[in-house]
Amino acid sequence: MQDKIRKSLDLACGWLSGPGIVGKDDEVSSDSRKRHAHKFWKGAVKGEYKLAEGKWGFFCPTWHTGQALKSLVSASEHLGSRHMETAEMMAEFLLRNQIASGSDKGLLLAYEDFPSLINTSAQIEALGGLFALSEKTGDGRYRDAALRTVEWVASKSYIKGEGIFRDLYDPVKKKFTTYRHWCKGRPLLDDGIFVTAKRLTGKREYLDIALETAEYLLKNENPSGNWVLIQPSQPYQGFIHPRHAYWWGNPMIDLYDETGDTRYLMCFKRAAAWYRKALRRDGGFFRNTDTEFQTPTFGSCTSGSACAAIMLLEAYARYEDCNLLPSIEKAIGFCMKMQFSEKAEDENVRGAVIESVTMPDGTGQSPYYVRDTAVIFTIQAISKFLSVKSIKKEGVS
Repeated sequence: MQDKIRKSLDLACGWLSGPGIVGKDDEVSSDSRKRHAHKFWKGAVKGEYKLAEGKWGFFCPTWHTGQALKSLVSASEHLGSRHMETAEMMAEFLLRNQIASGSDKGLLLAYEDFPSLINTSAQIEALGGLFALSEKTGDGRYRDAALRTVEWVASKSYIKGEGIFRDLYDPVKKKFTTYRHWCKGRPLLDDGIFVTAKRLTGKREYLDIALETAEYLLKNENPSGNWVLIQPSQPYQGFIHPRHAYWWGNPMIDLYDETGDTRYLMCFKRAAAWYRKALRRDGGFFRNTDTEFQTPTFGSCTSGSACAAIMLLEAYARYEDCNLLPSIEKAIGFCMKMQFSEKAEDENVRGAVIESVTMPDGTGQSPYYVRDTAVIFTIQAISKFLSVKSIKKEGVS
């Protein structure tokens, strides 16, 4: 069974190192939809691939590449160094898309929803990979680059005392803007980046930002373990974003470790419990899960299953609650079952993980939607699974 799991991990990493990345020639092929204002593309992860069209697309190359980098570093603990050259190429993409000087020094060009506006959330979510690569290789360039972005976000985006961040920045006009529901700002605890920055620098102000953000989240938690009233969830429809509780619930454990405040520990446990309830019978997950855990017929979301596995694995690693094992095994097993083999007819999807099976449109075309997030978080989940020494691994099929 260990061999099967490692093979799945290697195949997924191979997709990131192969068809899923903008290669060494720095060219985005003609079958790609490129809409973000990057000038340097080599090392960027391709965001999506629709089998029916045979076309690639990008959503947010910056944070997706940062998380892909984090994935490859975590996988290297089990696969060795064979994907580390790709990891360093991803890191170079991030470094080449960071402002090096001037009033915006440290700004990471994290274009997401709009071609030329930067999302603060996307900056923060890219940094975990740089921190991980720096620790793995001992190369301080990656750590220092990440800390420069942390400083920019802390000084420019964070609204002190409120626990929220301005989240849309125009680098040409050098000012923040708003868009529909984003309004004044939103909480961002993603990946525990400010706790990491405090540990690396000793700067108390970074921890204060994380603590104020956590207080905002604790105050606005609804339903238990999640935050349906805060974007990018859809409060009017009652739909919860599939990675919401992961981004904001998982870092609560870092704050507990840092402060010993059990309120953060209990919030983490509630978020893990939410994922456990949201998993379907086969370990699958749906994007538009509502507050009563009802789902649509279509709109599956494999990255949600992977994030559920990560959360539950963290809980198991700490407390060895054997009641969590069936849910962990179902979630990991589901991700593996959604993976294309190395013999897939379309070479662009070999090793990739299906994010969603879309609603039939009457044409008979393939309903499979490949997205890098499914691959990225599946790698992180499997890597964590293999790292939890005490877990009963033979149960995964």
